[in-house]
Amino acid sequence: MTTVMNETVAAPGKSIIEKLNVFTALALGVLSAIVVWRLSLAFLPEDSEVRLFTREDKITLLSMCAWFVGFMTGIGALVGPFRWLMGKDLSHDENMFLAGKDMGPKRYLRYTTDHKVVGIQYLFITILIFFLGGGLAMLIRTNLGTPEGGWLHAQAYNSIVGTHGILMIVGTIIMVTGPFGNFIMPIMIGARDMAFPRLNALSFWLIVAAAVPLLWGQFLGGITTGWSAYNPLASQAPLGMDGYIMYICIFAISTMVAGANITTTVVKMRAKGMTWNRTPIFIYGTVASVALALPAFPVFFLSQVLSAFDRALDTSFYNTAGGGSGWLYENLFWLMGHPEVYVILIPSIAALMEMAPVFTRRPLFSFNVAVMGIAGISGLSVLVWAHHMYISGWAPLLNAPFMLTTELISIPTGMLFLVLVGTLWRGRLWMTVPLMSIFALLWNFMIGGVTGIYLSDVPADAFLHGSMYVTAHFHYTLMGA
Repeated sequence: MTTVMNETVAAPGKSIIEKLNVFTALALGVLSAIVVWRLSLAFLPEDSEVRLFTREDKITLLSMCAWFVGFMTGIGALVGPFRWLMGKDLSHDENMFLAGKDMGPKRYLRYTTDHKVVGIQYLFITILIFFLGGGLAMLIRTNLGTPEGGWLHAQAYNSIVGTHGILMIVGTIIMVTGPFGNFIMPIMIGARDMAFPRLNALSFWLIVAAAVPLLWGQFLGGITTGWSAYNPLASQAPLGMDGYIMYICIFAISTMVAGANITTTVVKMRAKGMTWNRTPIFIYGTVASVALALPAFPVFFLSQVLSAFDRALDTSFYNTAGGGSGWLYENLFWLMGHPEVYVILIPSIAALMEMAPVFTRRPLFSFNVAVMGIAGISGLSVLVWAHHMYISGWAPLLNAPFMLTTELISIPTGMLFLVLVGTLWRGRLWMTVPLMSIFALLWNFMIGGVTGIYLSDVPADAFLHGSMYVTAHFHYTLMGA
């Protein structure tokens, strides 16, 4: 209550946005999932003889979709769009609340549009993902510690491997462009905020919403196909596979939203006078990363939607017996799967290129060569996906062209190495942790790159494909990034 001219006037009530936070989101998400689950049990017809788990897949996917809608409603992501549909917009006070004004630490638990808050939220979720993925890695290595296979049975082991893989992939994708792309990038280009602040908040909370279906799936049989979820194996997997499908679909939407936002921010909101040749190299790396993600992740999204159709609607997109093809899934998956490596690598190297001049106390060896290297990797990375499919039997005549493009990509990658080594050469090195991280990247990624040259060769790949050599190559590459 407030007093105006000796009269008591009721204070205005809280806006709906001010009442929403992560706890209301969790509550509404769980409630929505339970309601839809019960309704699905009551009204969906029993399976025919076509496939055993079609009804269960429908129930699981519908419940997970309900969780997603409920969570995003409860966090406040849908308030703005709903107001827009009603021909209204958020008030000034509501926009200030979304920006985190006078909220203190509570803003980290809300749908907040401040780019610095979103960056810190991304940093926290990235650390959490790496912690969980690293814990699963320890379980994997412990299980492999004895020749007979340890204490995990086969299905649990496969599920842990698949969950570890997809968690670490997601963590490495967002580890640079998420925290630092949000917190630092607008400051570096002189922008007050991101181009679309609400979309910025949306991209983060989509990742949080995606986590629950993945966790949910662990109690329904897990991801027994490995992180790539090849079909038709995925169509025959337990119900936990539905959690993987939902996780990837939601994460793909998040990545597309973030990519569009970052690209627009850099292109349209750079400070006056910041021409492209004055733009920091980290910005080039970030833009190149999201530029690769923008076309790649819609394809990944589509691959999982078709997988969901095969599981829940008994379609045959990937089922050879029904006229589909497992090669279709492989192509859709690796159209994302290989550019994704450079989505991770490019901003990581660009960030180290920002640090190198500081800790070597000399200018970057060649800004132009670095930009050309980033551009070369970005262009070639979309032309190499089929080297993952050399021995699959798909289009053998294309093996040679893909071998060529895969080997050619080592040239722009080498250009980035040249810039880093040239900056280090005869520099007055300040041996601190940031500089040592540059040495770590050069060493680890050199091993990953050299081992990759052998895998790009068709005859060598015939012997090495599917072996621990590939696993080591991949991990050295990502550890380098």
